[in-house]
Amino acid sequence: MRTGPGRPGPGAGARSSDGGDAESEPIVDLLDAARFAEAVESCGRALERHPGHVYITAARAVALARLGREQDAADAFEGLASLCARALEADAGDVGAAEHLARALHYLNRYGEAAEAAERAAAAGSSGPECTWCGAAR
Repeated sequence: MRTGPGRPGPGAGARSSDGGDAESEPIVDLLDAARFAEAVESCGRALERHPGHVYITAARAVALARLGREQDAADAFEGLASLCARALEADAGDVGAAEHLARALHYLNRYGEAAEAAERAAAAGSSGPECTWCGAAR
């Protein structure tokens, strides 16, 4: 699996160990190519096989936002925030879940909570977001 900017890798978030990580790479390629409708479809299929996969859930939310599907994106970011909160309950040191939580809350205009999540990510060792497409939701 390729790692680096925009690619899943260490610290990229509370990903399941059921193989969903391999499916996230082509989704990132779709996002990088601004093929957002295809990314939403691909994420939907991947999430059927790997429910609760943070990275794929985040990619779907971003793609919906980039398509201008504001209500769908808001719902997806709410789901992402809940998923990340649960991941952090299970592992308070999950840097990726804290980073994605901060982004989701920011998208939802919950800035105080987003700042707290970003501080939590920094305290857990975040050196900044690994995925380049997450911050591009708006």
